Amino acid sequence: LTHDHLDYHKTMDNYFNAKSKLFTDLGTSASSIINTDDSFGRKIFNSISSNKISYGLSENADISASAIHSDLNKTEFSLKIFGDSFKVRTNLIGDYNILNIMASVGAIVSLGFDASDIVDNINSLDLLIPGRMELVAKNADQYIYVDYAHTPDSYQKIFENIKSINNGYQLVSLFGCGGNRDCEKRSKMGAISEKYCDRIFITSDNPRNESLDKIISDIVKGFKHNKHKVVKDRKDAIETAIKSMRKKSILVVLGKGREEYQEVDDEKFFFSDVDTIKSYIYAN
Repeated sequence: LTHDHLDYHKTMDNYFNAKSKLFTDLGTSASSIINTDDSFGRKIFNSISSNKISYGLSENADISASAIHSDLNKTEFSLKIFGDSFKVRTNLIGDYNILNIMASVGAIVSLGFDASDIVDNINSLDLLIPGRMELVAKNADQYIYVDYAHTPDSYQKIFENIKSINNGYQLVSLFGCGGNRDCEKRSKMGAISEKYCDRIFITSDNPRNESLDKIISDIVKGFKHNKHKVVKDRKDAIETAIKSMRKKSILVVLGKGREEYQEVDDEKFFFSDVDTIKSYIYAN
């Protein structure tokens, strides 16, 4: 569990209690697949009596990963499934995607499928998760990704993973924050982006009924240095960010992923990060 939906739940305890019902209310014949790297996950795992499978980067988990090697367009790792070891290669990147793969493996194993067949299928597929670290454009050593990330924790994970494999690439981020939502996270997202990114573009992201200037002001409070530029119009911001890219650089456009709208003053109008990126690159 991360700093998300607290505008509704108010406290992490309330958030945890709501989520834990997904597991504690199950019948004894049901199966739960739980990340025991996480302290909340361990608490749930130890409290339920239904069938359960643990997964994580810890070697003590039923399903675990080790010897991880990542590039900007692939990840290779060793996967242990109840003591049996396999080599996995996927086009997905980031430790969180390794965790997602392990969760999926756990779910399919619980349904009675053979572990080696599962791994063979993973290794034979190019997996596309729209809007999740989706590579939407590549030109030589310039990469542009879109992602739905909109919390401090998701920013931390994305930036850490990219920095661990980027081999000297400039990292550029572009994001805003949604209006009428948890405002406490805004400065935290700004601070995290400043810690990892070489350049930052702050823009609009579904301001709804809240002042865009107020949202941007909240984000900027997290900055201590002068790495950022405010471009309020999201289309202009994306085009400006692309123009700023050096020969070896990575641009991550965050917040909207595959959404196809902007929400302003109770109205939704069409807007796509992916279409904007591709249109600009095609035109130039």
